[in-house]
Amino acid sequence: MIWLVLAVAAVAATSLLAAAALELPSALSFGLAAFVLASAEVVGATELLSLPGVVGAAGYAVCEAVLLAVAAAAWRWRGSPRPRLAAFDVRAALRAHPVLAGLLLVVGCGIGYEAFLVFSTPPNNWDSMTYHLSRAAGWYQRHRVEYFPSHTQRQNAFQPDAEMEILYTFAFVGRDTAAAAVQLVGQLGLLLGVAGCARRLGFGRAAAAFAALLTATLSEVALQSVTTQNDLLAASFLVAAAYFALGGGRVEIALAGLALGLALGTKLTTAPALPLLVLLLATRRPVRRRLAEGAAFAAVGFLLLGAYSYVLNLAETGHVLGDPTASQSSQPSEITLGGTVSSIARIGYRFIDLSGYHVLNDAGSWVRARARDAFDTLRIPRNPRESTGTTFVFPINRYSNEDYSFFGPLGFLLLPALGVAFLVAAARRRAPPAAAVLALAVPLFLVAISLTFTYNVWIGRFFVAPVALTMPLAAAVYRWRALAAIVAVLGALTLGVTHAFNMAKPTGLDGPAVWSLSRADAQSVLRPEMEQVIEGIDQYVRPGGTVGFVLTEDDWDYPLYGAQLKNRLVRLPQTDLLQTAERRGVHWIFLDAQAVVPPLRDSWHRLDFPTSGWTMLSRSEELG
Repeated sequence: MIWLVLAVAAVAATSLLAAAALELPSALSFGLAAFVLASAEVVGATELLSLPGVVGAAGYAVCEAVLLAVAAAAWRWRGSPRPRLAAFDVRAALRAHPVLAGLLLVVGCGIGYEAFLVFSTPPNNWDSMTYHLSRAAGWYQRHRVEYFPSHTQRQNAFQPDAEMEILYTFAFVGRDTAAAAVQLVGQLGLLLGVAGCARRLGFGRAAAAFAALLTATLSEVALQSVTTQNDLLAASFLVAAAYFALGGGRVEIALAGLALGLALGTKLTTAPALPLLVLLLATRRPVRRRLAEGAAFAAVGFLLLGAYSYVLNLAETGHVLGDPTASQSSQPSEITLGGTVSSIARIGYRFIDLSGYHVLNDAGSWVRARARDAFDTLRIPRNPRESTGTTFVFPINRYSNEDYSFFGPLGFLLLPALGVAFLVAAARRRAPPAAAVLALAVPLFLVAISLTFTYNVWIGRFFVAPVALTMPLAAAVYRWRALAAIVAVLGALTLGVTHAFNMAKPTGLDGPAVWSLSRADAQSVLRPEMEQVIEGIDQYVRPGGTVGFVLTEDDWDYPLYGAQLKNRLVRLPQTDLLQTAERRGVHWIFLDAQAVVPPLRDSWHRLDFPTSGWTMLSRSEELG
């Protein structure tokens, strides 16, 4: 961890010097520029080091030393400028804004708790164990970001920038101790961007801070901050791009291009924001010049920081998005009007979310009944085959789980009201056009996601970005202090119950706390049947050994790497399994419940894990 701290300090120093050299107009611009430049440094260095295959602590150290020297030289050449930090009396400000002070205290405690979970508990959410962490571990062993044999093409085809940042932590720590810190830092950048956008819409400092702090209380935002997913990081880049687009200066438009490149290199579901960014640029004069500069810098940002995986996919598979099997199952089999309308209605209904709340059953029954009536009256099909991935049902979600949650009560009480109010106000010229653009974020994404994805219970994560783009409008609530107090209390309560009943990171209210569990127990909280498998890997597999596997699409292969990420993984064919394993030097083989266990030779032994249906085959000399 000491080496990681030093490496992160070097990245921070480089980005801060570079941001200071740009002489940006405000402290928010300086902070967001440093955030974007730091991410760009890590991603760019990873791409560069991947070409000769030297990704690792030494390679990163050389890159950082060079970049730090260049940033320091540029800063000195510019006259050693200091960032424009506005001076104000913090104590007086907090006394004048007690609602804001209270919300700040709650959110500060929440972020502190999230940091505790990040560094004291292992990652354990489903997608991370299936491909997010697995791909980073595979690159870590190969010293480059490249294609490698895997049980799911998601490890190869999907956009890699978030996992590149995870890879950076692996390079210095050699394990996943700090892997989730990427999303936690992404959340901090997201909050800074929300405050910045609010300021550029004309709101005061206190109102902008209020909007940012409310964003931290949204259920999906809080839950993802302690995972190794990528939605928070992708959203933070989009909000930063929106902020710099609203600035309009050439330097800031260049930063917007870098942020957009990072967003598109992190998650393709950020693409629906492109027309919104164009419209934001169009609100700044001279319009043609801003649009031309925006297009040019966006292209440069994408080529530098977003295009790597698309080029790699094209070279390896002939498809820009990689092997179609990576995303085929989540796409509509046919785009129809009924299927699209149904998806819009189903996702819209899912915004009614009570993550962590275990009350209001009667009210929930009433809402479910009215929703059924509305679907029937409007003749909206509930589960059309062509656009359904998982079955839609009407019960309101109360699970505090990043896979199922949306954005808590504020997601359905505040967001629609803000969107409608600002669209109406902008039509009457009582709000800036940029506010109307941000108000369109959720509706635009709702249509775009419904056209490109089948409905599924995990779809809420795709809306972190549009919700974050809308949240600067929440600054308007601060005009009415009584209303702001009610909203702040609701947000604080939601943040509390979301973390208190987080299914992946239990607090001890119902069973043992996650930080008191062994690594195997903590990683298997959401899949108790995997505990035996993870313990078996730790007990029987010699660190640094070669491990074969036969797994299916959604199986967890990340535990096979071992806690120290030293085990070498080999994908094996179902046919000629043992012969291939022996030829490739494999000493342990893990088979999931779907795989066929072959007849064993004398040199191989079998161990079953009954709860999961998995099986381990081991050579005799490795049984111990």
